[in-house]
Amino acid sequence: MRDENLDGISVDEIAKRTDMYSGSDIKNLCVAAALASVKETLVREILGSSTSDIESKDLKDIVVDRLATIEDWSEIVKKSDAPVPDRVIKREHFETAFVEVPASLSENAETLIELRRWDKQYGEGSARKKKTGYGFGLGLNVEKN
Repeated sequence: MRDENLDGISVDEIAKRTDMYSGSDIKNLCVAAALASVKETLVREILGSSTSDIESKDLKDIVVDRLATIEDWSEIVKKSDAPVPDRVIKREHFETAFVEVPASLSENAETLIELRRWDKQYGEGSARKKKTGYGFGLGLNVEKN
């Protein structure tokens, strides 16, 4: 997201909403938001400036109808050589992405519960407990920091 043009949303705001998201989830969320922006741009380009019939038909039907009326695809290809406008990712794109990409973890997830149990027993969670010497409990009582 470093080089993306964000409009109406900050990286800090996204971070606050992704508490139980894994790194992979956050990547997928950002990709979904970027794709939502691209889809919006394509739909706007296909619809052109005439949007008076949007209310009377489903947007998907309108786009399909417009695509069906394109007779000379070589003209479309020639237009594709034109400079591509900068992609702007808006709050709405992230709202769409949050619906499409939920967090893979939750507080009640069995995996998370198991990880916390393991951490308490073997990991950092156990580091502050007193250890009883060496080997089979022989030696001095040592407190690990």
